[in-house]
Amino acid sequence: MPSDRLPRPGYTLFVLSLVMMLNVIDRQMLAILIEPIKRDLDVSDAAMGLLTGTSFALLHVVAMIPIASLADRHSRRSLIAWGLGVWSALTALTGLARSFGEMFWIRLGLGVGEATAVPASHSLVSDLYPSARRATALSMLVLAGPIGQMIAYAGGGWIAELWGWRTAFWLFGLPGIALALTIRLSFVEPERGAADGTGGRWTALPLTAALRMLLRLAPFRHLALAGALAAVANYALLIWSAPLWMRAFDLGSGEVGTTLALATGPANAAGILLAGRLADRQSARDVRWLVWIPAIACAAALGPAIGFATARTHASSVAFLAVASFLGAMVIGPVFTAVQGIAPPNARSMAAATISLLVTAFGLGIAPPLVGWAADLGAASRAGDSLRPALVGAVLCFGWAAGHLVLAGRAMEARSR
Repeated sequence: MPSDRLPRPGYTLFVLSLVMMLNVIDRQMLAILIEPIKRDLDVSDAAMGLLTGTSFALLHVVAMIPIASLADRHSRRSLIAWGLGVWSALTALTGLARSFGEMFWIRLGLGVGEATAVPASHSLVSDLYPSARRATALSMLVLAGPIGQMIAYAGGGWIAELWGWRTAFWLFGLPGIALALTIRLSFVEPERGAADGTGGRWTALPLTAALRMLLRLAPFRHLALAGALAAVANYALLIWSAPLWMRAFDLGSGEVGTTLALATGPANAAGILLAGRLADRQSARDVRWLVWIPAIACAAALGPAIGFATARTHASSVAFLAVASFLGAMVIGPVFTAVQGIAPPNARSMAAATISLLVTAFGLGIAPPLVGWAADLGAASRAGDSLRPALVGAVLCFGWAAGHLVLAGRAMEARSR
């Protein structure tokens, strides 16, 4: 391979972080636009829960495993480029939707396109960075999430207030097409296993063989369940915080979007960075810190998450949400890192995809419509209050996730004997 075509870890990580940022923007911007879309399309909270979560998650979770199998055997660069181009075009198309049905079908396609991002990106980064630096590198990909949330909330909220919600989808959908072309023309893939000193020694596994191998690992099973349960709590906060504040405190989308961006963006970023640094440092002494850190964070997040849902003033609700966001953000980076360490190089895309699949299925596919359905049941009371008990029920999953993380640590210890 010519020297000018060697993989460039820093450049690749930066561009992949942009991909993950757009992934979150295009997926989550709908959350800040729930109220204006609900009015325009004349739908219920349960229907908006289906649009924000289930419509996206249905084909996303179906597509992710076969896409991960392709990423473990074929060009990860091409998968990322094509996926980004497709989901960016569909994001722009969302702005043309005139009915619940049209938007539902567009969100289905968006889910398929975005299914390429996590498995291929995590596999690439794991082949570019050795285990001693991998948690920090993967945390950079996760860090793109809160940055994307800040842009989606603040930008989407104000664009919707000034020019309408449709314009927000058009403006955020088009840049991804240019980035997709950049990736296709400039990326160079590393050899699989290169960062672990095992390059060239790994043969591709069929889809079912890779899945069977991963599911036989007890630590992997507990990590997968923990990621899914933590996602229920995190996505419930993420999706329904804006409607709660708009209804309970009579605020506009621009003000709520800015407040959400400032309350959750820096908190999420700080949590991700701290978790990544702690995980790299502490796991060098004992690899179980990769699960102990998120276990502690989940347990600690339970109180402020309940405080957010039950607070009677906007200021206290914002403060509780910031703390819960900081702690909740400390979960997924170490979990993904632990999974990449457990899985062999020829199954890393599949491992990342399985975790991401469960996070999406539970976090987006189940949590938003379930909270919306519960809110509809309580609609006889004041609308702002009808969301509160539903949110409390969802965030209790933080405690359940902490239990599985503790069990994952015990399974890792037993496996190392």
